[in-house]
Amino acid sequence: MKYQFVAFTQERKVEKGIQVAPSADAAVAALSGSGYRVFSVKPVSPFFPTWDKLLNLFSRVPVETVINFSRGLALLHESGLDIVTSLEIIRKQNSSRKFRTVLSSMITDLRGGERLSEAMSRHPAVFSKVYVQSIRASERSGSIETILRQMADYMDKEAKAARAVREAMRYPIIVGIVAVIVVAILAVFVLPVFTSLYSSLRVELPAATRALLAVVNFFVGYWSYLTVGGLLLALSLYLFSRTPQGRLLRDRLILKMPLIGRFAHLQEIVRYCWNSSILYKAGLPLPEIFALVTETSGNLVMKQTLASLHRDVLNGEGLSRAMAKYELFLPMMVEMVRVGEATGSLDSTLETAAAGYQEEAEERRRALIALIQPVIIVVLGLVVGLIGVSLVSAMYSIYGAV
Repeated sequence: MKYQFVAFTQERKVEKGIQVAPSADAAVAALSGSGYRVFSVKPVSPFFPTWDKLLNLFSRVPVETVINFSRGLALLHESGLDIVTSLEIIRKQNSSRKFRTVLSSMITDLRGGERLSEAMSRHPAVFSKVYVQSIRASERSGSIETILRQMADYMDKEAKAARAVREAMRYPIIVGIVAVIVVAILAVFVLPVFTSLYSSLRVELPAATRALLAVVNFFVGYWSYLTVGGLLLALSLYLFSRTPQGRLLRDRLILKMPLIGRFAHLQEIVRYCWNSSILYKAGLPLPEIFALVTETSGNLVMKQTLASLHRDVLNGEGLSRAMAKYELFLPMMVEMVRVGEATGSLDSTLETAAAGYQEEAEERRRALIALIQPVIIVVLGLVVGLIGVSLVSAMYSIYGAV
């Protein structure tokens, strides 16, 4: 593979060129052996993308990989190994091809004189801005192991919450799909057989059966138009939700929905508290913390509220006093922040608040999932029962006519 390098000669002159080597490390070793002091080594991108690049384009690094990386790097660095050696050890043991590529790029950047945070910032799809800024601050304060563990714990909590939601929704989704298939089979294949039978006997069908047949015939006769119309409507709603107005409307509706709104609200509060606590402990200045936590918010309503809170605090207002003006910040949270400001322990106070609201969010999630399953079963029972009543009433009409 070809690598483009920038290096210093023994006469301290800058030299650029191409080095052919099986890996970036091999290229650096070959150049160093020739008397060069390597500044940077980057692979030469071919005109047509390689198979590995195509795989990387459609793959992503799992969050569990980043969590294990953070904990492993903290342990190795705490053991006395330098960052480059630690990254090399992790790269050799990692099973993700894409993440190994990321680590190789980071090692090359570090050998070129960059800091760890700068090397991480080149991979925003893997390391978030909060992650990078926390590492940057810890490089100044010398607490990189602590920040790595805190980021790993925070990401682990978010990953477990997302995994729990996916696993809990698996059963309702399967039941819903089976229900749709069963109803479709009854409506499309079973009902027409009974309809032809009733027509041959010249029996007047009951009103419930006629209404059900009218609905089925409508969907069967116009299924292509309904499919195209449904897809166009879904595409229109999706495109509208990508606009600032549409996203604001969507996020506002989510926060106002029963049960779901409270869960989404708590998730945003937990994210704000965790991120703020980590960044406070890392030693970042307040304006930088506000900018980062505002950017990482997933809800546009919350993001606008955080931006307003940011302006209030920068104008000299206390954090707890500014929070009290916005209904998205819960009263207990405001009181906890007020105590944290008074005692000088705002970082630990925010961490405590995050843990408490995370537990409440988990309880809300369990209650929501427990409610969804019986609702699906009841709806399925009503639909199948309606079809059954229509068929049975029609059979009674036949018996009456005979």
